[in-house]
Amino acid sequence: MSSIDNNGIDTVFYENAGRYLSGEMNKEQAENFKDFCASNELLSEELKKIQNIWNTTAEIGERGDISIERALNKVKRKVHFFAKRNFMFYLQKVAAVLFIPLLLASLLFYYTSVPSKDQKSVYNELDNAYGTISKITLPDGTKVWLNSGSHFKYPAFFTGKNRKVHLSGEAYFEVAENKKKPFIVNVSDINVVATGTVFSVMAYDDDATIEATLASGKIFLAKESGGNKLKTIASVKPGQKAILDKEKKIININKANCDKVFAWKNGKLIFMDDPMDVVIKKLNRWYNTDIILIDKELKNYRYTATFTDETLSQVLELLECSAPITYKYYNRKKLPDSTFSKAKVEIRMRPDIKRKTKPY
Repeated sequence: MSSIDNNGIDTVFYENAGRYLSGEMNKEQAENFKDFCASNELLSEELKKIQNIWNTTAEIGERGDISIERALNKVKRKVHFFAKRNFMFYLQKVAAVLFIPLLLASLLFYYTSVPSKDQKSVYNELDNAYGTISKITLPDGTKVWLNSGSHFKYPAFFTGKNRKVHLSGEAYFEVAENKKKPFIVNVSDINVVATGTVFSVMAYDDDATIEATLASGKIFLAKESGGNKLKTIASVKPGQKAILDKEKKIININKANCDKVFAWKNGKLIFMDDPMDVVIKKLNRWYNTDIILIDKELKNYRYTATFTDETLSQVLELLECSAPITYKYYNRKKLPDSTFSKAKVEIRMRPDIKRKTKPY
């Protein structure tokens, strides 16, 4: 038995509307129902209202990881059970139960994944422990490798006209191409700018220099001028390294051995005729230790070697065999706060070599 709702519409209409929207009608039945509604302005408007609620509820589920399939199935199943009552009345009650929490969930998903101009930037910060290498993928798809003892700060979303990140330490970048939004690595008061490029930046706070080495693409070094505009101070081509002296504010651009510069990314340390003080500095960061050159004469001694999986003890033994040095190792000590100090290593020039170089 059918009845008439407050709008003057037979409740059989709502039952058929439920079957039509849920896809339970065959093609011919669906066409007939659609034509029937189209012939009556009141029914046509009512069907549009029902369809809008139905579609909107479904769209919310599609925006995020919100599963609404079971909720919709419940609506479809109960449409027939409540058909003798006003279907629109029931659907509105269901919408009140399902639509509001789903809408809130959808808005939460939207505002946490699609930034607006008025949103304050939310930053992620990563402190890479000494002796470790880590890899992350940024929101734009850019891949970043962080070397030992590096600090990296990047936004949860890239808004505005550029993709700006902040670095203290060493990082290797494979930048996702976007010529309209340059990728900017801020180190101290210098910016390394790229679009779609492979390069590395070394900018530890305790280093006297900042280095930017380019493998492919193009980068340039820039300083901020008025109105947050960037003023180019140096351009770098593939196979080149830009070295900025922090104190003198001088930039030199030299030919680079990219295999050597980027080796750390693959777990290797490569030294090619490097001064001993540079070797020691890299070993300190790599092994999280405190190596001290006692004899100043060793600072300019040049060393060539490649280390991959060697322990610190093995590296020190190799150094002692191939360089005019001797070393003494001090174990880590437990501190009052229950933490441990770094291991300490003192490196001296071998006594027989020192006697030969001692002035008379």
